[in-house]
Amino acid sequence: MKVLVTGASGYICWQLAEELSAVGYDVTCMVRNAARAPQLHCPQIKFVEADALQAETLPPALNGIDVAYYLIHSMSGRVGGFELRDRQAAHNFAVAAKQCGVRRVIYSGWTGGDWSLGFSASQEPARNGRGVAKIWAASGRGAGRHHRW
Repeated sequence: MKVLVTGASGYICWQLAEELSAVGYDVTCMVRNAARAPQLHCPQIKFVEADALQAETLPPALNGIDVAYYLIHSMSGRVGGFELRDRQAAHNFAVAAKQCGVRRVIYSGWTGGDWSLGFSASQEPARNGRGVAKIWAASGRGAGRHHRW
């Protein structure tokens, strides 16, 4: 089975990719910038460059993929516009996944918690996590679970 892991520049996603590879999945990691990708400890893991905010970059990453782990959160170091970026990225990915025949997208988000990232009391990321989950539900490809940290 061919699996795509997004957000693989991050520690958790990279650990997931290594584990999936170790149990026999054909793993490709999607990163925005291959130069910033983690050190290759598993030579059998492939990398592909794509950005969920740039829809045209997604089909080459998703072609031939059976299952995609969507672990992207579009914070980009900025608070303003987080919700719009995050939802646009999820929408772009859902559309491309459907067009490319991806059978399932696994999404893990968050719906609250005490985050010290400078967000206002409105908890913009938590509120947005619920909105992104609705995008996945509507896409017909998503199988997600929200975690309350």
